[in-house]
Amino acid sequence: MDPTDLGPGTATWLGGTGTILLGGFLWLRKFLSRDATDRAMDNADIGTVRRLNELLDSERQARKEAEARAD
Repeated sequence: MDPTDLGPGTATWLGGTGTILLGGFLWLRKFLSRDATDRAMDNADIGTVRRLNELLDSERQARKEAEARAD
């Protein structure tokens, strides 16, 4: 038997393994990308809420000052 003869099906196994690894890598990349997108959206939501709270606080302060001047 020739030691360089890998036998029938070796190319099939190597191709299948490569396909599975490539598929796993692409799925992982998609999963991590989606997670990064979710984190970015969470950060944007937090930033929006903070900004709205700042605006609300400034409006409250302006109203208090206006009421103080009216009295």
